[in-house]
Amino acid sequence: MVVFPHCAWAQFPYGGLIDRLAQGRTVRFVAGAEAMAGAPDRYGALKPEELDALPWARTAAVVTHPCWYYDVAGRKPAALIAAIPPGLEHGDDGFNRCRDFLCAAATLVVAQSEPFYFEQWFKRGGVFLQDGLDTAADLLADAAASDAAAGKSVDALARLQLLRRADFRAETLPALRASAMQYFFQAAYLYLLGKGEEAERWLLDAFHLAILAREEGAVQTYFRFLSAVRLLQGRTDDAIATYGIAAAGDEERAAFAEMLALRDAGQTRLAEALLYRMNDDDRQAAGLLAQALAAGAAGGGGASAEAL
Repeated sequence: MVVFPHCAWAQFPYGGLIDRLAQGRTVRFVAGAEAMAGAPDRYGALKPEELDALPWARTAAVVTHPCWYYDVAGRKPAALIAAIPPGLEHGDDGFNRCRDFLCAAATLVVAQSEPFYFEQWFKRGGVFLQDGLDTAADLLADAAASDAAAGKSVDALARLQLLRRADFRAETLPALRASAMQYFFQAAYLYLLGKGEEAERWLLDAFHLAILAREEGAVQTYFRFLSAVRLLQGRTDDAIATYGIAAAGDEERAAFAEMLALRDAGQTRLAEALLYRMNDDDRQAAGLLAQALAAGAAGGGGASAEAL
C-alpha cells in the first residue's frame, strides 16, 4: 500500500486508518525521511521516482492531497482511497479540478466534514464520513476502506453509514440549538436514503426556521432544494413549479423555462435531469440522462442532451 500524504507524520490525521489498513500489507509513504519522523518503523519512505517500479495492479493507494492525482492517475492502482481533510476540500480552480478528478477516480471517498460528504454524494456513490463524532459511523468508514483495499464492494456499507448518520443526527438534534442548517443536514441524509416524504418535512422546517431567523438566501438555500426532494417522490410537476418559485437570476430562470419546454415536449426525463443538475445532484441527473438516451436509442429517436 502506498500513501500520498498532505503533511508530515506528526500532523497526519489518518494514522489510525493507515494502521488498520496496514494489517498484512507493506506500507510506504511518498515522503522524505524527515517527514516520517515519529512514524512506526514498519512504515517506510518512498521517493517519487521509485513509483514506476511498483506492482500497481496489486497495490492500494491512499491519497490525502488532491494534487497527488497526477502521480496516481495513470498507474491504475488496485484500489484508490481518497481521504480529504477539511482544509483541502476547496481551493482555486486548478486545485478544485485536481480534487474533482481524484474523487471521481477513487474507489471510495472519505470526508471529514458533512458539507463535503454531501457534495460528494451528489456526484457519486461510495462516500463515507469520518468526523470523530459518531464511533459507529467512523468504524463503518474504516471497514469500507479495508474492503476497498481488498477489492470488495463498499456500496452496502455506504448505505449502512447513511442510515447510521441519519439515526445519529436524530438522536443528537434534541440536545442541539434548533437551526435551519441542522434540519437541512437531516433532510439531506433522508434524501440520499430515498426517503422523500421525511426529507420534505425536515426541509420545510429548515426553511421556516431560516425565515424566522431572517437568514439571507433562505429561498435559494432551502426552498430550491425542495424541488429535488419533491422530484425524488415522483411529483414532477410540483417539483418544476417549486424550482420556478425559487429561480433567481438569468441562468436559473432560463433553466426553469427549459424544464417547462422539455416537459411539454414529452421529454420528461430530460426535464427531471435538468432539475436535479440545477440542484447540484449530478449523480441523479446523470442516471436520468442515461435513461433518456437509452430510451431514445431503443426507440430510434434522438433524445437531445443539449439542455444539460
